[in-house]
Amino acid sequence: MLLERSFFSASVLLTLGTFFIIPQIGSMNPGLNIPANFTQIYWPALLIVAGIYFALHRFFKPCCIHKQFNKFCNSDIHTSKWDSEDGYLQVSSSFESRKNIVLDPVFKGGDVECSFGEIILDLRKTTLPEGNIKLNVKVSFGSVTIIVPNGWNVQLRGDSTFGTFSDNRLSHSYNTEDKRVLIIDGKCSFGDCKLRD
Repeated sequence: MLLERSFFSASVLLTLGTFFIIPQIGSMNPGLNIPANFTQIYWPALLIVAGIYFALHRFFKPCCIHKQFNKFCNSDIHTSKWDSEDGYLQVSSSFESRKNIVLDPVFKGGDVECSFGEIILDLRKTTLPEGNIKLNVKVSFGSVTIIVPNGWNVQLRGDSTFGTFSDNRLSHSYNTEDKRVLIIDGKCSFGDCKLRD
């Protein structure tokens, strides 16, 4: 994952693996004075490290708040295009990074699941029908970025636990009388779901 520049997934796995292997190292080397119940004592420290990482990940990743994809971002993602079934999208990613572009003329919602990976969902080549369209997003130890066209009315309603649902669009202008609304709902734990234009 490091060779493919999937730094988020790699750092999460390295941190978890190191944390849980420390007691085993201590049992093989008594001179290190590592308590046998190390994981039970220091698990709050793991949460603190996760919080610091997410803060740094959000504020020091400029390519994810830039208006356009640049070469750095494209080098990190395996790009693929496909047609979803009748405008309904289903994407899942585990331990990988990918970019998906919706090519259907009308987008009718869908489900996105990401665990220990990264998904970039590009909706700029599709349109919304009238009414409320729901996109369910489930993120755990990962990152989901949803790119929407300028002028779309998007509402974020997700629940987060040690994670964030954030609207990072440069322009928030949309027609209030437009009956087409995209609702992004779901759950985010130890990860983030970002909205971009």
